[in-house]
Amino acid sequence: MAEEKPRIYQSGRDITLSLGAILIVMVVAVAPTGMCSTTVGAPEFGPVKEVDARAFLSLESRAMPYPLRLPQAPQDWVANSARRSSIDGQPATVVGWVVAENGYIKMTQTGLPADIAIAEYDNNPRELVARYQIQGTPVKLYESPDKGVRAVRLIDLGDVRILFSGAANDQEFDTIIAGTILTDPVISEG
Repeated sequence: MAEEKPRIYQSGRDITLSLGAILIVMVVAVAPTGMCSTTVGAPEFGPVKEVDARAFLSLESRAMPYPLRLPQAPQDWVANSARRSSIDGQPATVVGWVVAENGYIKMTQTGLPADIAIAEYDNNPRELVARYQIQGTPVKLYESPDKGVRAVRLIDLGDVRILFSGAANDQEFDTIIAGTILTDPVISEG
């Protein structure tokens, strides 16, 4: 009497059917969450998902020991991210905008001292390379000697340190920094 082979060796058809069943279960489970989307064509032609940064910062302002600011961004900029992060184990709020054609600016707010905020911003060391002023407020520009590491601009408003990074030109960074300096802290609603 011939021994029957283990099921794994019977055919590729069984594996294909099993994978198909797993994919169907995944799609049925994930699709209703709205946490994924697809766009036909290249990603650069898809619409930018907009977030309500003001509502997010209003909620965050209840939990943060420092005041949060949300500058008025130019009309063609789209706030596409808002989240809580951390720097050196302390909470930080992050808001990001898609600017102009291909740019992006991320604004991170923290209550940490400026030297700790820049040193612990991420795992990349940066050095102070320039100082300038916007609206009478000192702006410090930090860059890394390593290629591919984005520069960070830092302002200290006394009650909060704000770091700006991303892929934008100097004028766009100066625009959002000026708007941040001139805006009042966000007041929590409710």
